[in-house]
Amino acid sequence: MEPTVEHTLSVLGMTCKSCVNSIQLTIGERSDVKSVKVALDEAKAYVSAPASVSPAVLAAAIDDMGFEAAYLHTTTSIRIDGMTCQSCVLNIQNTLTPVEGIIEIEISLEEAKGTFKFDAKSISVQQIVEHIDDMGFIPKWPYEEDVDKDFDQIAKRHASALDEVDAILSGSDPDGWVTNSEDTIRETL
Repeated sequence: MEPTVEHTLSVLGMTCKSCVNSIQLTIGERSDVKSVKVALDEAKAYVSAPASVSPAVLAAAIDDMGFEAAYLHTTTSIRIDGMTCQSCVLNIQNTLTPVEGIIEIEISLEEAKGTFKFDAKSISVQQIVEHIDDMGFIPKWPYEEDVDKDFDQIAKRHASALDEVDAILSGSDPDGWVTNSEDTIRETL
């Protein structure tokens, strides 16, 4: 199944709970919609659907019911491995906030999670993932809550290999590393 995002739409013309139920039932029955929540007091609809579903199509479907719907933004969460401190969090926020189409970013170091509010007409989830990857972090979308247990081991092996390379470049040969470098590099990677 294709990963989902949440599209937020404004919905004008709703006057009662019956309007809310009508939208939730009609839009919720669509094969391209995972879930829908309509908030009368906010005049908004929150529609979870695969990222390939255009928010304009969802707004048009609500319009066809006699309401006025307009696309506001899309929200998704991306797992971001490789963050080690608050500076990493600030680096991601400061680098990506000015990117066209990104509206708001919340980064949680503890959860290794970035929640992005964006304009799907200007930028895709895949483009956000690529920006994070270009910064040297390891993005995973859709967001997975379970921690990659191998990540710490990979990071430690990588750090160990870099220490050995630094030692060689400084002129020493710890543990005869140069003579076995090809095998060590293959094992490390």
